Amino acid sequence: MKHYVFSVKPSLIFLFGLFMLMSPLVLTAAEEKPADPAAKTGDNTVEQQTTLINIYSWATILPKELIDLQNEIANEKKIKAVEDNLPALSEEIAAIRKETNAVQKSPELQGQQVSSLQDRTQRAGARLQNSSEPITKRITLLSENRKQWIEKKDNIVNTKKQEEIPLIIGKDQHAKMLKTVDEAVQIIEEQLKIVLNVGKKIGDLQIVLYGIDSDLQALEKTIRETSIQKTAPSMLSSEFYSQINRDIIPQSFHRTVIFFADLLHNMRVNLNYVLLGSLAFGLIAFAAYKTKDSISPESRWAPFAKRPVATAIFMGSSLNVINNIFPLNADIPEQWKALFHIITLFAVIRLTKHLPIDKPKRKLLTQLSLFLSVTMIFLLLDFPKVLLLLYVFFSSILALFYYLSRLRSMKGKEFSEVWQQKIWGILPVIVIISGIAGYSEFAVMTFLICLWTIIACLIVWVLYLFHLGILELILSFLPIALVHENYKEMLEKVRPFIAWFHILILITIQSVIWEIYPTINEAFFKILNFGFDISGVHISLKFIFTVGIIFYGAILVSKMIQAVLLKKILPRYKAEKGVQLSITRLVHYAILTVGFFVMLGVLGFQLNQITLLGGALGVGIGFGLQAIVNNFASGLILLFERPIKVGDTIQIGSELGEVKQLGLRATVIQTFDNAEIVIPNSDLITGQVTNWTLGDRRVRVKIPVGVAYGSDIAKVLDILISCGKANPMVLNTPKVSAFFLAFGASSLDFELRVWIPEFLDKLQVLSDLNQDIENEFSMNNIEIPFPQSDLHLRSIDDRAAEQLQGRLTVVPESGLTTAQVEEK
Repeated sequence: MKHYVFSVKPSLIFLFGLFMLMSPLVLTAAEEKPADPAAKTGDNTVEQQTTLINIYSWATILPKELIDLQNEIANEKKIKAVEDNLPALSEEIAAIRKETNAVQKSPELQGQQVSSLQDRTQRAGARLQNSSEPITKRITLLSENRKQWIEKKDNIVNTKKQEEIPLIIGKDQHAKMLKTVDEAVQIIEEQLKIVLNVGKKIGDLQIVLYGIDSDLQALEKTIRETSIQKTAPSMLSSEFYSQINRDIIPQSFHRTVIFFADLLHNMRVNLNYVLLGSLAFGLIAFAAYKTKDSISPESRWAPFAKRPVATAIFMGSSLNVINNIFPLNADIPEQWKALFHIITLFAVIRLTKHLPIDKPKRKLLTQLSLFLSVTMIFLLLDFPKVLLLLYVFFSSILALFYYLSRLRSMKGKEFSEVWQQKIWGILPVIVIISGIAGYSEFAVMTFLICLWTIIACLIVWVLYLFHLGILELILSFLPIALVHENYKEMLEKVRPFIAWFHILILITIQSVIWEIYPTINEAFFKILNFGFDISGVHISLKFIFTVGIIFYGAILVSKMIQAVLLKKILPRYKAEKGVQLSITRLVHYAILTVGFFVMLGVLGFQLNQITLLGGALGVGIGFGLQAIVNNFASGLILLFERPIKVGDTIQIGSELGEVKQLGLRATVIQTFDNAEIVIPNSDLITGQVTNWTLGDRRVRVKIPVGVAYGSDIAKVLDILISCGKANPMVLNTPKVSAFFLAFGASSLDFELRVWIPEFLDKLQVLSDLNQDIENEFSMNNIEIPFPQSDLHLRSIDDRAAEQLQGRLTVVPESGLTTAQVEEK
């Protein structure tokens, strides 16, 4: 099976070149400022008087515009919808205010409660912001309309100064226009009052939210300060254990009953959502189960198909992560969120049994997940803090013993693995020492942070595998043959972006775990906008991701289109291989160019700024890019005119080879010695190039032959023609021909000429014909002479003649001359 995968490097070079050429526009965009309106007025400003045509047209147009204004205001529903949603939003903010006050007065301040309130505050703020946007736009629009109508009124009033205008339109018509304008202004002002009143309500709610946020920040600061203070007796002292009394168990049971009562109440109130979620959960689990028999065991989706229930839970977790990053207008009870987190941990434990993890590591992760689940249950049921401290303290002791038991198994392992084991062994020691010293808040915080740090890495890793698996499943089931055949390569191409996105999610979650940011939403966008300024341009992770996604997206789209062209479309028209590659290459560069300009638009460049590119190009070409631009233009000429194509056999000077790649800057030619020659495109345009296969791959083969004088000429010609016709690689048309060319010095010179369909077979045909001709000549006693020379001695010394004669005497026993005997 053939896959169409292309190199990325030339594309990146092409895009990088465009980006570097356009980089001066960044500074220009940053330095440009909107012109001062005052600067547009000068000393030569002329007062524009209202013309007769304008006044005459207003008499007809103004009533129509008034009717349109009335209809537009009557049909405006956004402001009404915003006003109707404000009471519910006001109740939610009041509830947050009440719970914040309760937390401030609570003797046991918990960070989880503060984080939950901060999350709800942020969601309410986002809803208020969404509500204020149409209000702001509406106020701007109404103010602009009011200004325009007042300008029209001023122009109508000024017409009294022009004597000819009242004569044309009449005083009644003039008064009617003024009345129309006054009525329009009154309607706009009444609507503006309504909108401003709604805006005032939103502003009041935003002030309340700002106060709540300030109080929550103060509580968060207090929690951080108390986390490093001694807040409880030592866990080895009797004073600590004196807190355990008979009331703890009934109190814990009572809080458990309250929790489940609230849970059932929320389920009854949100019964529709519960039923809908249960139905969605069942459908997802059933669909995952059905895919088990349709995939291969090596598929990335296979571990999730084997655990459909855990997969359905984890898909909900994936949606929950997205909801935390991009908050929806859905207020999920905090109890449900906490329960969902606990259930997700158990789902992760189930899924890890089929994921590529070592058995000891899987066992350790399972134990840590169980520890964290129990801790979350303690916090969720709001058990007395002394029970939580006991659980954390003795769990850390168990973790320390487990670590000590594994010290022997670490012998002989790599240094990095041993170092990691030692680092994790320090953490339970810190918790134990903190509990003994009385720093209970610090002990609990360290315990939770360590567990959540490890489990968050595990969850994000499983989430990454889950998204890869579901993407592979979707691509493999698409009813498109090209996608079905190449879905693995497509998945490998998008995998880096999926990996980077999950790394960003992991950093976001860890920043919340370590209390750098209060919520996931705030952390995500703060990290995404983190960067620095260069000449007024903010270079952030968002900027880099945007550029990278557009660049890489353009490359991926180009590859997909090239694959479709090469495999589906162009073969239908029986286009040659070189033509196909030339067309796809042009499409490739066109898509990259479009992607580049799309990137400029996304980054905020204006079209008039792009005109500065000509000056930048001129300077660049003049100082050092002349050769590059020359080769670039030559490459475009080669792609459009196609004097040479990929697969052609060309000859440049003494080098003969096949064209392997046509690039923007250079062309790669592979010789028949398997050497690759990189030739600048300008040399192919300006120099002489012999293309043996431009219009046709047929080629003529010429075989020169010499026979001895006295041979039968007609018979020689017949033998040559019969040898040519007998070769299976020789074409019948043009027909085989043989010629008697000349009387040579040692032979009669003939030449056999044949045509073959493929240039690359020339040497093979030449060799075969030479063998056939030699065999036929031998069978027909036709001699192929070799050059002979006669030496005539006009005078020689007698003694030398005798010696020469003696050396040339034949020895009877051997039949050799004396000279030959001496040589032996």
